[in-house]
Parts: sequence; structure tokens; C-alpha cells
Amino acid sequence: MARMIPCALPAEVTSSAEWRLFEALRDGLDRSWTVLHSFPWLDDSGRTLREGECDFLLIHPERGLLAIEAKSGEIRYDGPSRTWMRSGTGVVIKDPFRQAAASVHYLNELIGRRVAQWRRLEPPFGHAVAFPEAD
Repeated sequence: MARMIPCALPAEVTSSAEWRLFEALRDGLDRSWTVLHSFPWLDDSGRTLREGECDFLLIHPERGLLAIEAKSGEIRYDGPSRTWMRSGTGVVIKDPFRQAAASVHYLNELIGRRVAQWRRLEPPFGHAVAFPEAD
């Protein structure tokens, strides 16, 4: 079982995708993994303040970082307009791949600035999107 932070999801989490993924990560990974849920970040290194939130940040001492954005329900991508939306309603959502990529790039850079060994080790990092309810 992976180490989960927090160890249980708060009751106010309404995303069924996050509930499913939390349980799958907790039960499917071993203790060498640490999984942070709903990890907020704030980047003040540039001219403008950037903020984000990583649905799941997986950390492993040898395998590095993986940021995962979880999306509930049926999601559709319209290639010509490069738009992500909820199927049925057509409500436009943020690009989940860009969200996950922004999180992992920033957090990898932040850790590298604050943890000397991180830069020397150069562990891999990546991002992914989970659609646990999609067909």
C-alpha cells in the first residue's frame, strides 16, 4: 500500500474520479511510493504569479515524480478547436494534460532548487491524465 497524504479523502471531495483513483493508487502501489492528493502550488519565480493544483502527485525515490489530473464523467476532445469538454453538456474544461504538465514541471523545478540531491540524481518526471469513468 502506498503512503497517502492525506491518509483518507476528506468528505468534501465530490469528484468520483478522484475517489476511484485515490483507492487504486493506495491499493495498487507499494510503500516506496508517496501519493499527495490535491496538492496546491504557487509559483512566484516569474513576472506574474502562477497557481495550480495537482490532483495527484506521485513521488518515488528512484522513479521520480508523476503528476496525474483526474477527470470525472465522459470527457470529449474536439481536435479542430483544441477544446476539452464534458460530453452531453458541452461545458468546456481546462486542458487536463496542460494542467498535469504545468504541475509536474513546476514542482520538479521547485524540488530541484530546494533539495541538492534532486538535481544531482536527475530523477525522471512526467504527467498523465486519468479518465476512470470514460468508455
